[in-house]
Amino acid sequence: SLVSPQDTLFVAIPTESGDGHRYVAQLYERGVRSFVVERLPDEARRGEWQANWFVVPSSVKALQQIAALHRARFPRLETVGITGSNGKTVVKELLYQLLSPCFHTMRSPRSYNSQIGVPLSVLSITATDEVALIEAGISRPGEMAALEDVIAPQLGVFTSLGSAHQEGFGSLEEKLEEKLRLFERSTSLFYSLDTPLVAEAMRERFPTKSHYTWSHKDPAATVYVHTTETTSTTTALVCVVAGEEYPLTVPFTDAAYLED
Repeated sequence: SLVSPQDTLFVAIPTESGDGHRYVAQLYERGVRSFVVERLPDEARRGEWQANWFVVPSSVKALQQIAALHRARFPRLETVGITGSNGKTVVKELLYQLLSPCFHTMRSPRSYNSQIGVPLSVLSITATDEVALIEAGISRPGEMAALEDVIAPQLGVFTSLGSAHQEGFGSLEEKLEEKLRLFERSTSLFYSLDTPLVAEAMRERFPTKSHYTWSHKDPAATVYVHTTETTSTTTALVCVVAGEEYPLTVPFTDAAYLED
């Protein structure tokens, strides 16, 4: 999907199933002149190809560092980091619908929440953006610290804790510990009180941050869902916030969508 060769920086990423270095020759022929590579092509080593070659130990790490530098250019940007086992993309899209009429809001494309997807999302931030909604997903220990460096979210949203992508972790506790690394620099956290493991970990790990919670069970939550009545196509909720009741009807009946 090459559009503007002269303005393109191509990052050649080797993966388990392929290798981006295979496309360097084709892209050079099409006019690309800036490349991040883990190894120089023979043609470049012989001086046959004249281009900007950035040779790095890890192309993925280089991409992440470029994105982190780009993110740092916008210190006034309110960044929301969204993680959890399920619901990240739906919550991101719902937040976008709610916030975009009030703020110039950008969001991760589709489900760009991986080690590659997150930096690509962050690189799409522009100077006019006021709010950035970035989702972060992990599949093994050690991945979230890298994503936190890229996103640096001020606001942290934890959607849910479940068995999705569990194969890379020894336990739910280990996966939760890794996911919470996203919030190291956040000032405010948003999560459910109805999963005791999550609620306890949030309180113990981040005692000095601002906590905003929701619950179907605990009236002490910031948003207490007092009643829920479902019809064939809608769900009527009564939410209690600061002692005041607020009726809300949403066009969902599925339990997962309601939680989102």
